[in-house]
Amino acid sequence: MAKGYWVVHVDAAAPGSLRDYLKQVGPFLEANGGHYLVRAGEQVVTEGDVRVQTVVIEFESFAHAKAVYDSAEYQALKALRIAAIDGDFAIVEGVA
Repeated sequence: MAKGYWVVHVDAAAPGSLRDYLKQVGPFLEANGGHYLVRAGEQVVTEGDVRVQTVVIEFESFAHAKAVYDSAEYQALKALRIAAIDGDFAIVEGVA
């Protein structure tokens, strides 16, 4: 079964709000089987327009990645994320 990934590209962050989100999202992801593969490290954009930071979180499957995103608990965290950052968010199926 192919893994599932949250792929997030972000720009500006409101520091206080982002701190609140990050404090809560880490334990939430761990409790739901997600783990960071990429977490806003150094990035060089070689083509096109990409936001300043990229985050990739891996889950056991695409269905699980979607279910975690759709959960009521994450939807509450999502409100903090949206208030804190400008970005794009995709759920992507990996290669089996």
